[in-house]
Amino acid sequence: MEWKERFEQLKRRIEQERDEIVVKAHLAKMDARDVLPEEIEAKWEAFKTGVAEVRASEATEEVLAKADRLATDLREGYRKIQDTIRKRLSAEMQAGAKDGGRDGSRAGSPDPGTPPGTPGDAAEDASGSYTMGYGDEFQRVLERRSAKSHAANLLPLLRPGMKLLDFGCGPGTISMGLAKAIEPGELHGVDMEASQIEMAKAAAAAGGHSNATFHTGDVTSLPFEDDTFDVAHCNAVLMHLPGTAAALSEVKRVLKPGGLLSVQELITASSFLEPSFSMLDGAWQVFSKLLAANGGHPQMGKEAKGVLHEAGFAEVTADAFFETFDSDGDRAFFHNFISDWFFSPRVVEPALQHGFLTKEYLDELRSGLERWRDHPGAFGTFAWGSATGRKPVPQV
Repeated sequence: MEWKERFEQLKRRIEQERDEIVVKAHLAKMDARDVLPEEIEAKWEAFKTGVAEVRASEATEEVLAKADRLATDLREGYRKIQDTIRKRLSAEMQAGAKDGGRDGSRAGSPDPGTPPGTPGDAAEDASGSYTMGYGDEFQRVLERRSAKSHAANLLPLLRPGMKLLDFGCGPGTISMGLAKAIEPGELHGVDMEASQIEMAKAAAAAGGHSNATFHTGDVTSLPFEDDTFDVAHCNAVLMHLPGTAAALSEVKRVLKPGGLLSVQELITASSFLEPSFSMLDGAWQVFSKLLAANGGHPQMGKEAKGVLHEAGFAEVTADAFFETFDSDGDRAFFHNFISDWFFSPRVVEPALQHGFLTKEYLDELRSGLERWRDHPGAFGTFAWGSATGRKPVPQV
C-alpha cells in the first residue's frame, strides 16, 4: 500500500472516531467542547497538518511511524473521553431511576411485561447469568459493531417500508443501520437489560431514527401480535440462551408467513490470537466452558443452520466471516478488552470455582497477552457464523 493511501486510511478512521465522540457527547448531554479538550483537539489539528505536509514531500518509514504513533495517541485520548461519557450517561440513568424513571414508572421496576428474574434494575444486578455482563469494557466491544460490519448478509435483503424486529438489540449500534435501511418502515428493538435500551433510545434520537422504537422485554415473551414483522434479526443472542427453541418459536410467531430471520453468532473454536503465546488459545476454551456452564452455546455460530432447521424455518442458508484485529489500534483495543473483561473478577472467580482455570495459568495468560500486543506479527479474530431462514408459508 502506498504511503498516501495509508495516511488517508488513518485520517478517515480517526475522523470517524472523532465524529462518533461528538454524537455520544450529545447523547450524554455534554457540550462537545467540554468533551474534546484543547489538548486532544490540538493533536487532531496537528495530525491533519502533518498529512497535508507529507503529501507535498517524499514519505519515509520514519514519517509514517510518527503518524501511526500520533494516531494511537489520539485514539487513547478518545477512549478516555468515551469513558467519561459512559459514566455520565450511567449516572443520569441512575438518577432517573431514583426520580421514578423516564416514563413515570416506579423506581427500580422493569418495563411492564418483563418477566420476574430478568435483568432490568441495574447492570450490576443483571450480569449474574449473562456471561458477558454489562460492564464498560464489553460496551466498548458492542460500540464497534454496526449493521455494515455485523449484518452485511442481511442489508441487501432489506427494503424501504419493511417492519423489522431486532431482538437482543443491546445499545442499538447495529439497530441504527437496520432502521436506516428500512425507512420509512418500523424497527422495534427488544433487550432484557433496561440500561441497554436507554442507550439505544438515545442513539436513535441523536441519529434522527424516528422509525426506531425500543422495548425492555424477553425474547421468549414478545409484546407483539402474531404475523407482525417482515424480518427478525439478532447478533450474539442465541449463544447465551439456554432455551433457544422457546426463543425461536416466539420469534417465528411474530414473523409474517414468509418472513425472514437472520442471526449472527460466535464460533469460539475458530476464534484465535496469533502468535498464541503461553497457550493463549486456552483462554477461548475457558470462555467456552464458562459460557456452557451458564447454559450458553459457545459454538452456536456453526450450529445456527441446524438450529434454525430444528425450529421449523424453511430455506435455511449459512455463511461465516471474521471480525479481525490487525492494526496497532485494533490490537491495543483487543488487549485492553481482554485485560479489563477476561481478567475481571466476574470471569476469573467463577472460572476458578469451576476448575476451568488455575491461578498459575492465569498469570501465564496475562504474560502471553502482553507479548501478543507488542509482537509485530500479532493478529486476532472473532469468528462468526450467520444463518438465515424463513417462516413457512401455509399451504393452501
